[in-house]
Amino acid sequence: AALQEGFKASKEECEVKINLVAHPLFVLTCVCRDKQTGLATLDDAIERIKVSIESRKGEFELRSKPEVMGSEEKHEESSEGEESEDEEGSEQEAMPDLDQAQLDELMKKKVDEDD
Repeated sequence: AALQEGFKASKEECEVKINLVAHPLFVLTCVCRDKQTGLATLDDAIERIKVSIESRKGEFELRSKPEVMGSEEKHEESSEGEESEDEEGSEQEAMPDLDQAQLDELMKKKVDEDD
């Protein structure tokens, strides 16, 4: 229910997407042309989720504030043929608040199999 509240912050020019990293850790993203609109939309989504969780006596923790991940300069560089980061590098950059010990702990957790 709390994540559904986060989706309500979406605007026509900026749709909020919510992805599970490892329960209870989620990442909110959006793509739009204006970085101020994007940041404001994500801030609104985060606030809606926080209010929803706390109204049900849950705990909410913000691991990192919204940040701009792409820019025109980076787009121009990649279109000029320069190599981009490999997938592992970009994943690590997307989760900057997890240190190696936390990542190791996540890797040790058993994953339920549906088979």
